Amino acid sequence: MEKITSLIEIKEHSKKKITLILTLFVLYFNPVNSLTLKNDIKTWLNLFEKKSSQQYHLGISYKPEIYLEIFQNKSFSIDLETTADLSFQNIKNDAKTFSETAADFYRSWIRLNAEKFEIRLGLQQINYGPAFLLRSLKWFDQIDPQDLLVETDGVTSLLLRYFFLNNANLWLWGIYAKDELKGLESFASKEYGYEFGGRIQYPFEFCETAFSFHHRELEFGNTLENRFGIDARWDFQIGLWLEVVASKFSKDNFTPNWEKFLTFGADYTINLGNGIHVLGEHFVYSNSENDFYESSYKTESSAISLIILSDYLIISQQL
Repeated sequence: MEKITSLIEIKEHSKKKITLILTLFVLYFNPVNSLTLKNDIKTWLNLFEKKSSQQYHLGISYKPEIYLEIFQNKSFSIDLETTADLSFQNIKNDAKTFSETAADFYRSWIRLNAEKFEIRLGLQQINYGPAFLLRSLKWFDQIDPQDLLVETDGVTSLLLRYFFLNNANLWLWGIYAKDELKGLESFASKEYGYEFGGRIQYPFEFCETAFSFHHRELEFGNTLENRFGIDARWDFQIGLWLEVVASKFSKDNFTPNWEKFLTFGADYTINLGNGIHVLGEHFVYSNSENDFYESSYKTESSAISLIILSDYLIISQQL
């Protein structure tokens, strides 16, 4: 078992090394049409009450980003983005003080982009749906609505998006899975397995609606999951939206037969001063052992966001 674990670690290290070498190769040998370098530095300090066993957490995160436009003509373009994630933490509790360092890729993808479609391969972010705070369609990300930087881990995947003339669009994806939870998953995927899915979004006269699908194999047994999602948004004087998700598992002793998610929300801007934007959402989760319409377990939650618009700053509060 130790030998197998070592081989897996070597495999992951080799993948990161190959990605870095390819990026440097392209930078060195390819004529650069457009090269952009960005640096993102974040620091934090958490202090705890005296009665807590922890005293403080001190940390710094550095994300250097390279964006390169490799090729461009009238028909299509090719570009890539690579962002590293370097961090250091110093943690002190009653027992001891210790430090942690980490280095990994945050994003690393290459893209073929044309007028009506794009193909993107690598470590990237995939997210969609009209909800903001309590998202039933949070399938592949861990975005926190209170995070102003909107940071989240990516997935290693191939993503194809096609855009029709009437603003409809089609998404198709394949994901290289890890033994980690993504989004709202209750069970991790089979490590080094493959997942696939897609999404079709269509604009109607009074609303925009979409259907999404995802298939994967779980980490234990031969359990399969087929996940279905429907979402819609209506823009009247009050904005309204809906996300509905149902996951069907192949029957076993470890998972429910169904998992169900529901989000509905609304927003409105009050005409007071420069405006007060009010947004509210309600979320329902349930699962059932047998019949789809039964619920063995159910929980609900609600969230409200208030944003006061100003000439100088935006004040945001989530409840």
